[in-house]
Amino acid sequence: MKKEYLFSLLSAAAVVGTSVVALSSKPYLSAKATLGDVESASAQDMVVRTALNGGKAYSGKLVDYQVVHGNVANKSINAFTTYESNANEWTGSLGTSADSAYGNHWSFYSLKNDGVIFKVVAKADINISISQSSVSGWVDGANLTMYKEAADGTISTLKTTALTDSSTTEDFAGSFDIASCETFYWEFRFEWDGSHRNTQTLPSFTFTEIEHPAPSLETVTASGQDIIVRTALNNGGSYTDASLVDYQAVHGNVTNGTINAFTTFSSDAGTWKATLGAQDADDCYANHYKLWSQANDGFIFKVTAKSYVNVSVDLASVGGWPDDAFVSIYKYDLDGKLSTISSNKVNASSPTSDFVGNADLYAGEIFYWEFKFEWTSWRNLDGLPSFTFTEKENTVGTLSSFILESDKPNQCQTKYWEAKKRYNSLSSAEKSTFQTSTNSRIVSARERYLAWAVNQSDSNPYDNTYGASNKTWVQNNLTKTKEKPMWIIAITTIASFVGIGSLFFYRKHKKQ
Repeated sequence: MKKEYLFSLLSAAAVVGTSVVALSSKPYLSAKATLGDVESASAQDMVVRTALNGGKAYSGKLVDYQVVHGNVANKSINAFTTYESNANEWTGSLGTSADSAYGNHWSFYSLKNDGVIFKVVAKADINISISQSSVSGWVDGANLTMYKEAADGTISTLKTTALTDSSTTEDFAGSFDIASCETFYWEFRFEWDGSHRNTQTLPSFTFTEIEHPAPSLETVTASGQDIIVRTALNNGGSYTDASLVDYQAVHGNVTNGTINAFTTFSSDAGTWKATLGAQDADDCYANHYKLWSQANDGFIFKVTAKSYVNVSVDLASVGGWPDDAFVSIYKYDLDGKLSTISSNKVNASSPTSDFVGNADLYAGEIFYWEFKFEWTSWRNLDGLPSFTFTEKENTVGTLSSFILESDKPNQCQTKYWEAKKRYNSLSSAEKSTFQTSTNSRIVSARERYLAWAVNQSDSNPYDNTYGASNKTWVQNNLTKTKEKPMWIIAITTIASFVGIGSLFFYRKHKKQ
């Protein structure tokens, strides 16, 4: 029975993995775009590829596009369910003459407020340029309207023209900037009953990735003095008013998970001076310009990210008597993994590079800078490090691109938890957009993300918890860790093996 149950679980996991691949598989999938790419498509291309894809969208490098019908302003947008195509001759048709909206690779017809719509979903920040060589057909009384739909579903009109027999090609043309995960619509629509209006010359589209400077991202700085003084002013607690991070001066031993708030402190906001701990009572203490450590009780600057941010540490010069102390930098991930960024045994002649480093953090991840001397004899560092916190770009667009950018084996395992970290680093508004948007690109990203969550047995893909089974170290909010020290774990493990070996020997001996 147990074997059957295990087989069922494995089979379910395999089905989920297969469905993820099927979700993202589209005919005519092009390569990933690079900055400055240009992609073009004639209306004929769009018609034929929509028909070849069974009325569904074609996925290009910079955009997904599709020919649909309906009324954009009313949010009535429908795929064609009747279609014919010939890839060899590059011809196609959508709908039939019995429909209010129909057409083929060179003409389109509209009646009863059912318009023909060229729909384009941006996969990067692009410029869309539309041109048309001539005006032909019976366009009088129809409307040509171009819209933009934001990632949150808000639709705005970019250009609208009431067409007449005197309309020019300029009425059918335009140039617009569209952000990643926004949607552009070009709509030819005749409102009334009677005879179809038609256009027998169709537009061409050029999509050019916009080469723009990096977005304006916030930068916050804090000197070691700032962190010490603000910790003392907060009675040993964390300073939470910084926009990108919370920070605090604590003490202990990061690798042992023993991290404690200072309970002895003094401060003077007027002169911006403070002390933490006491030399005659503690094994770690500091003031606003100098750190002391002994007996494996290190001085620690702790930084907790509030958003997707880079933390960088700098040191102007090395002073004091730091000989044989260790300066270490650690990162505590959302999934419970503690990783060492750098660890150096230092002395008074050590280069400043031994004291500095940087790391990218998602919201909720922690950065530690630790000065620690192992033995019972004081070491000190005269001159404190400084910190720079730089916001990193993270939007619903960049998250969607990360999720959809490639199809690789086992990506549900390799990318899901990273995607969840990125999701939890979004603003509240962008989290809502990712969960609710009807934008086809975000919908595709969301569907894949949720499929990954099923594969990874995460029943709460929108919360901020991560796989507990992955945790190797536990941060216990400034109390001693509940985890056993590594030497105890090692001895316990050895004892377990010895016990198993003894049991095996006993059973073998008993048989004999």
